[in-house]
Amino acid sequence: MHLTTVPILQGCLLSLGAALGFTGGSPSRPLQPAPHAELGAAEQADDRIFYERTTFTVKDGVPSSMVRALAVAQDGSLWLGTSGGLAHYDGHEFRPFPAAATPGVTSDRMYAMHIDRSGTLWAGVEGAPLYRLKDGNFATIGDDSALFNVVQFFEAQDGTIWLAGNQLCAYGAGQLEVYSVDNASEPTGVRKEADPGPGANSNKLTGVHRIAEDRDGVLWVASDAGLLKFAEGQLVIEDPHRCTWAVSYTHLRAH
Repeated sequence: MHLTTVPILQGCLLSLGAALGFTGGSPSRPLQPAPHAELGAAEQADDRIFYERTTFTVKDGVPSSMVRALAVAQDGSLWLGTSGGLAHYDGHEFRPFPAAATPGVTSDRMYAMHIDRSGTLWAGVEGAPLYRLKDGNFATIGDDSALFNVVQFFEAQDGTIWLAGNQLCAYGAGQLEVYSVDNASEPTGVRKEADPGPGANSNKLTGVHRIAEDRDGVLWVASDAGLLKFAEGQLVIEDPHRCTWAVSYTHLRAH
């Protein structure tokens, strides 16, 4: 583990590199600016704040150098989702939770994580159903294929947890809903299936990549079936032609 001092503009986010580990400070206390006595006169004259950056690697206990997801717990500690498993960092050391030795953890190949407003940790993994850590216990909410390969969790304003993965799912009030396309050839809308069994519907809404919510509370879904929106209890395919959508900070473009 090595320590360097780097300049960071005040208010900017620190980019986390996955290839060589991840960077950050101890979650038990805020990052502290480096003393100005260590800086030159030119550096002290501008508005930049200097922080210490620490790079952690597998030598420090990180399960893998490929970190795919991060989540900050309510106590300020850090959860890491890597290609080699789940780990928890309390500001002093990393504690791994390998699937082979942790009941309820379904896979070590992590895709996404989310900590909801109740403090429950959700984890999406490759080739296996998602799992969650609630009240100190790891467990799945089912083994339906819709819960495999979750790449994003989105918590809506009403507390519903939306899942982007093999299919579009919503989990709320202890119930899982899986959405499917009404007509596979000319999709004009989708319907939801309560408690679907494996292979229950051949027109499942598959290939869900991202979920977002706009200022009006409308939910937008990027999927292989096109661009969809969920408003007033209805999920409608806005783009049945399945355009490729490119998103930037200022524009949304279709190709």
